[in-house]
Amino acid sequence: MSRRFSEAGGDGSEAGAPATQAVEDPPVLIVDSAGRCVEANDAASRLLGLSRSQLVGQDVDSLRLPQDHLLVLPRIEDETHGHEDAGLTSSPDGEPPRRRPSAREREILALLARGSTDAKIAEILGLSPATVQTHVRNAKSKLGARTRAQAVALALVGGLIQLD
Repeated sequence: MSRRFSEAGGDGSEAGAPATQAVEDPPVLIVDSAGRCVEANDAASRLLGLSRSQLVGQDVDSLRLPQDHLLVLPRIEDETHGHEDAGLTSSPDGEPPRRRPSAREREILALLARGSTDAKIAEILGLSPATVQTHVRNAKSKLGARTRAQAVALALVGGLIQLD
């Protein structure tokens, strides 16, 4: 999934004329506690020259990973298995458990995972774009994610959302 942004002027174009440039999502690998790849996005597959199915199950140490161009994230291990009502997920680095994203936040993360924009999500769910952004920010906080892409990746790997 790639996003586009516009920038007026400054590139030799007429002032006020938008110049569109594609911005690619960062390559992401999700690894389990044993260091095996459990998920890879399209950008990681392209960067490494391997299909997702070739990456999943591979020991990350056996892959030639480029420096500073690939985000390798730990898989969220859910210690509350069997305790859905607890709404808590454990942090892989031993921090106190975080709250689980709400049903609405998970719904919005799933739509983001499918490539929907804030405006499209707002239209689909009958919300304002600002409300969608608030839900995304809250979900990121609960998951301990720094970016939207990381939040989506963590939610997918943690089984919080599905791509059906």
